[in-house]
Amino acid sequence: MAAYIEFVPPPECPVFEPSWEEFSDPLSFIGRIRPIAEKTGICKSNLPSFCFTPRVLRLNELE
Repeated sequence: MAAYIEFVPPPECPVFEPSWEEFSDPLSFIGRIRPIAEKTGICKSNLPSFCFTPRVLRLNELE
């Protein structure tokens, strides 16, 4: 007879939302969040949004 084990979801990971000033030096930002991320083993960073205008690059027209 198989034993049924109840699934316990893992805790949510910490989410960081740095400002542009905080993220201007990514290595120092990572150094600041590292102690928290090491405790959980994972973290998520929602980077600041920015305006990005895509452009078309027609590779077949390049010579």
